[in-house]
Amino acid sequence: QFTLTSKHACITKPTQPPPPPATTQAKPTEPQPTHGPTGQPYHHKEDNPISLGTILDICALMLVITYLIAGTSFMYFRRGERGKDALPNLAFWMMLPGLVKEGFFFIVDKVKALRRLRGGYESL
Repeated sequence: QFTLTSKHACITKPTQPPPPPATTQAKPTEPQPTHGPTGQPYHHKEDNPISLGTILDICALMLVITYLIAGTSFMYFRRGERGKDALPNLAFWMMLPGLVKEGFFFIVDKVKALRRLRGGYESL
């Protein structure tokens, strides 16, 4: 007997039996399985349209927005800064694209050096 188990899967016990297939279809079609081999229901995308990645993206976006609003408000009202000088950590944000570019080329150079050291690809 085949048993599928995983600590990462959303496996729950069925709360009610699946509904009987509709009999009003014009032509007979192969019914889609609703339960796995262990009797547990399949979870379809319609069950939970928001994934963990989506939730994390929303949280990160909200943190960035909160940071910008709070930081800009502090710089504007407490320090009296105006214009782009009111943005928090402006020097860092101005340097960030260059730092990302520099990091990218650093990694590319390391990979190229490793490839030269190993002699490139070997034929099978």
